[in-house]
Amino acid sequence: RRSQGVDHIGDHLLTLLKENPLNGTYIVPELRTLLEYDRREETHYYETLRAWFYSGFHPTSAATLLRIHRNSFNYRMDRIREIIPFERIDAAAADPDRKAINEYFYSFMYLDSVDSP
Repeated sequence: RRSQGVDHIGDHLLTLLKENPLNGTYIVPELRTLLEYDRREETHYYETLRAWFYSGFHPTSAATLLRIHRNSFNYRMDRIREIIPFERIDAAAADPDRKAINEYFYSFMYLDSVDSP
């Protein structure tokens, strides 16, 4: 049997994120705000926004990932827009700016691995 790098790379990256506390300085602050809001209010807005990014900004696909109705997804997105600034997110979604999108993906990965309860 051989070990494939793809079988272990996720765990390795998560370990690297946890090792250096400076990694947290690179996250998008609005995501931490949203995550803290979810914890305080017992909502699911952070995971909704993450699903929207992971689905390539397709609302129907994001709703499917979350196993909720499309209207519920739209409601959540409207609420998220009231909680955090959305200009950078809209810009990244409208014109796929890989650098900005990667900042969000990094932030999601960091927050999911380090700040999870």
